[in-house]
Amino acid sequence: MVDWPVNLGTEDVADLLGVSPRWVLKLTQQGLIPKKGRGVFDAKEVVRAYIDVLKKGKEPKAASGDDDLLAHKTRFTKAKADSAEMEAARLSGRLIPAEDVADTWGSLASNFRARMLALPNAAAPQLLTAVDQAAVVSILKGLVDDALNELAGRGADSTADEIEGPGGDCEVDAVDPSSAADVDDL
Repeated sequence: MVDWPVNLGTEDVADLLGVSPRWVLKLTQQGLIPKKGRGVFDAKEVVRAYIDVLKKGKEPKAASGDDDLLAHKTRFTKAKADSAEMEAARLSGRLIPAEDVADTWGSLASNFRARMLALPNAAAPQLLTAVDQAAVVSILKGLVDDALNELAGRGADSTADEIEGPGGDCEVDAVDPSSAADVDDL
């Protein structure tokens, strides 16, 4: 039978188990190894409990707010890798700064809104000369196409066929003017 020293301090237990004193405190706080008193451990009970911890694969959980160096290093390494990936994506043109996207979309929406608000004034003189519904549809479709082409960056001179390709004609249904929203309310 082995002659064990009965009482060990935290440093002695750490040395016996091959772990840090801080690890011994974590094991103790989580009830994985028994403690006789303040900083006093029974050697036999500690060894048996630690063997049980290892057999069952129990690991002490990190306390909240614990400055675990490994967790910090892991987070830091991941953050550096994420940053490097984003920088590579930015340099290759696959990532665009959010401010640039917001500015571009804001400008496009503003231009499109202006074109839509100008549509009635641009259409009115042309519609006065229209002789039938097909002519009205053609005039309105042309003005809408101009606005959409500008939004698409193709210029007002492009036609729907150039953009949609052959057979890409859109059907336009007759609209009841009394159901249309007032554009000035926008």
